[in-house]
Amino acid sequence: MYLSTKQAKELGKANMKLQWGASLLILVIYSALMVCGNAIPILGGIVVAGALSYGLTYVYYHASLGEKIQYWDIFKGFENEFGDNFLAGLLIGVFTTLWSLLFVIPGIVKSYAYSMTFYVLMKEPELDAMEAIHKSCEIMKGHKMRLFMIDLSFLGWTILEVLTAGLVGIYSQPYKHHTKMVFFNNVYDNYNNNVEAEPVYDKTAQTNGIDPSLIVDVEPVEENENNN
Repeated sequence: MYLSTKQAKELGKANMKLQWGASLLILVIYSALMVCGNAIPILGGIVVAGALSYGLTYVYYHASLGEKIQYWDIFKGFENEFGDNFLAGLLIGVFTTLWSLLFVIPGIVKSYAYSMTFYVLMKEPELDAMEAIHKSCEIMKGHKMRLFMIDLSFLGWTILEVLTAGLVGIYSQPYKHHTKMVFFNNVYDNYNNNVEAEPVYDKTAQTNGIDPSLIVDVEPVEENENNN
């Protein structure tokens, strides 16, 4: 079952309240490391972005399972398949920029399509960067608007952050990250359940002219998207 925006936010808020201080501190550490990376001339920010994004995903994922946040886990992206994390971050940036050159909206849409890339890399470490990007696009088919609505529901909080010079962010940012992790868990689990439940049709039935839809219920399949 897919969660509504309200349900995802309720669960995200509950997860945040269990470890609010640690959830906030890990975001501060992440931001500080990104600033340090960007301060390194030429490629510093690019080198660390993917690994830190993986680490942040790893931290919030395990927090969503009820595990205590471990601050050193922010560096997991440097330990676990650093090359794939680096390449994924680089490719996402390149692809999103290229789509944005067409118009702003395609770039935004694709950013949502790529949003689960580091989650996929964490859950399926056997995949390489490009495979994880494709898998993210596949999982997010039909769900990009749902994630957009979650982001839109935090617009009021974003306005308050601006008006308070970021002060409100000490509450709203952990809240938002926990909510999006609830969304990712829900979409990923439903995707895998649907794949596992996908019927395997008997070839003899097809050769005998039997419509496979008469054997099992078949859900409509969305039109394929260009994954890049």
